[in-house]
Amino acid sequence: MLRLLLIEDSELDERILIRHLNKALLPFSYVTVDTMPALSSLLEQEEWDIIISDYNLPDFTGINVIETVKQSEKDIPIIIVSGNIGEETAVEAMHAGADDYLMKDNLTRLAPAIERAIREAENRRQKRQADKEIIDAKAQLEAYFNSSIQAIYLLDSSYCIQRLNTMARTSTFHLLDKEPQIGDSMLKYIPEELHIPFKRNILLCLQGEMVTEERLMKLANQKERWFQIRYSPVYDEQDRITRIAVSLLDITTRIKAEAEAKEFQSRLEGIIHSAMDAIITIDNHQKIVMINEAGEKMFGYTANTLLDQAIDILIPVRYRSRHADFIWQFGESKKTTRLMGSESDVLYGLHASGKEFPIEASISQVTVAQNRYYTVIIRDITIRVDAQEQERRLNRELIRQNEQLQQFGYITSHNIRGPVATLLGLMNLLQDEEVSEVVNKEIVHHIKSTLVKLDTVIRDLNTILEYHKPVSRIKEVIVLEDLCQDVCGLIIPVRKDVDYYMETCFDEVPTIFSVRSYIHSIFYNLISNAFKFRSTERKLCLKIKSYTDGNSVFISFEDNGLGIDLASYQDSIFGMHKRFHIEIEGKGLGLYLVKTQVNALNGEISLRSELTKGTTFIVSLPKV
Repeated sequence: MLRLLLIEDSELDERILIRHLNKALLPFSYVTVDTMPALSSLLEQEEWDIIISDYNLPDFTGINVIETVKQSEKDIPIIIVSGNIGEETAVEAMHAGADDYLMKDNLTRLAPAIERAIREAENRRQKRQADKEIIDAKAQLEAYFNSSIQAIYLLDSSYCIQRLNTMARTSTFHLLDKEPQIGDSMLKYIPEELHIPFKRNILLCLQGEMVTEERLMKLANQKERWFQIRYSPVYDEQDRITRIAVSLLDITTRIKAEAEAKEFQSRLEGIIHSAMDAIITIDNHQKIVMINEAGEKMFGYTANTLLDQAIDILIPVRYRSRHADFIWQFGESKKTTRLMGSESDVLYGLHASGKEFPIEASISQVTVAQNRYYTVIIRDITIRVDAQEQERRLNRELIRQNEQLQQFGYITSHNIRGPVATLLGLMNLLQDEEVSEVVNKEIVHHIKSTLVKLDTVIRDLNTILEYHKPVSRIKEVIVLEDLCQDVCGLIIPVRKDVDYYMETCFDEVPTIFSVRSYIHSIFYNLISNAFKFRSTERKLCLKIKSYTDGNSVFISFEDNGLGIDLASYQDSIFGMHKRFHIEIEGKGLGLYLVKTQVNALNGEISLRSELTKGTTFIVSLPKV
């Protein structure tokens, strides 16, 4: 809505003017004043779009109104309306600053005059704003020009200096021992050997090209500095190249930093690629961005194959989700380095062949340009883990041998000492002169019987010691079906009175690679035990089969014989001279020898048994 300030002392003239404005359908509001104080007050307190003033008022004229508005420093368009104003007065008012003048008896132009005056006032306002912005821009440009860290020279096409900034005047940029002066040729201030490239670049610039080069140059003080020199064309309003801006920027510090960074990068790459440990860097998406030669060799891939691949390709499937969680938690922890895994929780890597191998690793993180990178140093600890496992095996073997030494001590003190004591007693009797010849014969018979017992004990000890020696015999392929028939050929002829049924199944694992004598002895003892400890109440049923879980070979011997009371004998099943059915003759060495032989082959033996129902022995051997 148009805000109108009306200066009029006649109510009739006011109504006539307002009626004309209403007829023109201009939306407006207005305030009428007829004194200078009232005018000054309203100019100060409110904003107005236009002022319409009578020329002749009791205490002032339209000229006074124009002067008062100017003093307020507000650009408000003013239209003079009067009943009797001469042409000279009207011209004076226009010169003083009025936008238009009208006669009260002819107000048909009032509305168009108002619109034109407001439009022109807006144009003036926009021009003042544009002029102010130009002045500000020039001031800013001048400030930049003189505060720039670059030396800037403004040249014409004949190389003459038209302008130069503060930095261009400083001695830091003087190639010769002279301060450049406006109007001089730039050729006066650069070494002669640079004239040709300088002129060539100016020519290219005059053809519309921007030229940038970096040069090592010697200053007036004989110090060498690196400069970036830029030649830029300057255009006028008709888009013509009229001048050339030449700027010099001292980049010595940057060049030195780049050289140092390059040298550091070279040393770092040398360290990374000569390292014996694998070094792998991944980004925040866990994609591989760098792997060294040791990493290629360790995992069996080339670097080109792995770059931009997910790190999961080097991690066994069962660890992948756990590893992703670990990386996320480590990233959130803000720690720079951390060990991965622990002594009790060995980590594993995944070779390109699909084989897993034990590793130890440490991880570090760094953020570069808001991108987070993780570097992992990995060491293959297969040899260490194998050595630790060998140490554990040796410790177990030492413990077992200590236990056996205790058993041998028992045998020596009990099984051998008894017959020896008997022999000493019988020898004392022989020395008695009063003993009759009949008695002597009986004593000799007892001596012979005792010596046989002692010989049996010694033979058993020799057998046990033989199987406790380390396995150094030649291994060979053994056909289990053939070996089983050979063993049965030794047992069955002396068991013709036994009613039995035997079932063998070696289809899943028909052959094994092992020591034939040991496997033969294991089969012999377990099959002969099945015959010896059969139940007299039913037909003997013996089932022998082989199978595998991929890592081990299993051979099971299942019978329906007397069974063993595991509740009573669980801890002594495989002990030396342990017997569980005293009514049946035996020495209690068979299962002990089987256990010894299985251990010598790095295997294990277990059993399931129920008294009066039968027994199943399961021998497991490493799959070769």
